[in-house]
Amino acid sequence: MARAGWSAPEFSPSSFEHRRTAEAIEPIGVHGRGQCPDGATADTDNGVWSCVLRSGKLARLTDIGADRIVDLPMANPSDVAFGARDLDRLFVASIAVDLRGRAGPVPEAGRLLALGNLGVSGRAESRFRLQQ
Repeated sequence: MARAGWSAPEFSPSSFEHRRTAEAIEPIGVHGRGQCPDGATADTDNGVWSCVLRSGKLARLTDIGADRIVDLPMANPSDVAFGARDLDRLFVASIAVDLRGRAGPVPEAGRLLALGNLGVSGRAESRFRLQQ
């Protein structure tokens, strides 16, 4: 899924691990010093898209593990959500401060990206009303 200005998403089985037991799937670990999952959203094919802090990556996780790792032009993606009329765009926001301990924020801090042509759509949010 190459896009202009983007490298093709790569899958690395060693990046994410999980173990399935008879009762449940154990937590998925993200390898790399200081890297951890952050914001997440679900698609209609039962995939979960999760930002990976301090890695510049977005991962799509399924019940069998990670099936896509997308390189992003930001070190600290922090939140992700599907949007647009058909929920076919994935929006990714970055943290507005630098988590690496530098003197000031990096140029891509606080940006919002819109990704398209992913081949999946987001799930519609349920509507509810609070009773007063």
